[in-house]
Amino acid sequence: MKSIWTWHERSLTVTLALALGVLAIVGCGGGPATEKVTGTITANGQPVTGGTISFAPVAEGAVATVEPMSATVGSDGTFSLGVVAGKNRVMYYAPPVEQGEAQEWDGKGKPPETNKSPYDGLRAEPSEVEIKSGKNELTFELVPARAR
Repeated sequence: MKSIWTWHERSLTVTLALALGVLAIVGCGGGPATEKVTGTITANGQPVTGGTISFAPVAEGAVATVEPMSATVGSDGTFSLGVVAGKNRVMYYAPPVEQGEAQEWDGKGKPPETNKSPYDGLRAEPSEVEIKSGKNELTFELVPARAR
């Protein structure tokens, strides 16, 4: 019985199968591997009740090409996410506060105060951390942001 595939078609099929196998093993550009990071954020020694924590990789002598990784901070001050290993800049963003009914303002004098989070104007300390291979358990304290 004669094969219906030519030698060229068979070698192309084998090459394609090998390439797909390599892609399945390596992945399709999912980015760099991340390490497990868990922790707690406090303010005045008490767990914060919300917000977002973000880790931005810091490249030595170059611009980092990896997007920051972020996680929502739970009502007990805890967070968990995957972060690229190496030096990372840490940023904390206060949770939005429900504004309620807007107060009227006649356009004269100082506008009425808006509700603010008790964490507005605070930053995470330490502001840079080294993420190592394996599990990373971190604790951050919110402190007043430095004047720029």
